[in-house]
Amino acid sequence: MTTLQLLSIAGVVAAIGLLLWLRSAWRNWRFRYEACPTLLTRGEIAFFRALHQAAPAGCMICPKVRLGDIVRCPEGTWTPDRGGPISAKHLDFVLVDDESFEILLAIELDDRSHEERDAQKRDRFKDKVLTQGGVPLLRVPTARSYSVVELMAEIADWVRR
Repeated sequence: MTTLQLLSIAGVVAAIGLLLWLRSAWRNWRFRYEACPTLLTRGEIAFFRALHQAAPAGCMICPKVRLGDIVRCPEGTWTPDRGGPISAKHLDFVLVDDESFEILLAIELDDRSHEERDAQKRDRFKDKVLTQGGVPLLRVPTARSYSVVELMAEIADWVRR
């Protein structure tokens, strides 16, 4: 090959590299993240208010906790197919001891979307993972309003276990 041919090939490769870089830069420049208006939906806020009144003394309510922060893969066993699913899902609320932060109870608020096949599959996965991890889970169907007394009794029952 001649020097001119080598320079031509190098120029084409450089031009392709520049075009790929520009395309990536354009996509990143165009794409923007935006803040969510609130952390919880209206329904979750209504439940949170009832939960706040029903939670036993000495408990703290943590909303939107990543499943991977509640259970973990045993030392040295994390793989993308095992650890990835727990990293990508969250629980609606978790009750913890307000001094030690010991996990007391996971709570899922189940609305109509939980009737869909994909949601049921996710629910079964969460149930299985939390059971294996020894974390109690309370599932509460969404409602227009919540009885603080009933919720208090359910939580007390779960926390005693």
